[in-house]
Amino acid sequence: MNQGEKLLFAVVVEFNSHQEALDGLKDPRYQDALKELRENPEETVIRNASIVEGV
Repeated sequence: MNQGEKLLFAVVVEFNSHQEALDGLKDPRYQDALKELRENPEETVIRNASIVEGV
C-alpha cells in the first residue's frame, strides 16, 4: 500500500490479536504520545495507522 509519493519509512508491529491492535490505538499511553507529537503538519510527520488481520 503506497501512502504518498514521499513515504520515508514504515513500522510494522505484530499483535497477538486483531482486538489487541484496535485496543492499542485507544490506549491512553498511545493517545498521550500522539498529543506530544502534535498534529501540525509543519511541525511533524503525517502518521497513518493501518490494521490488517491475518497477514
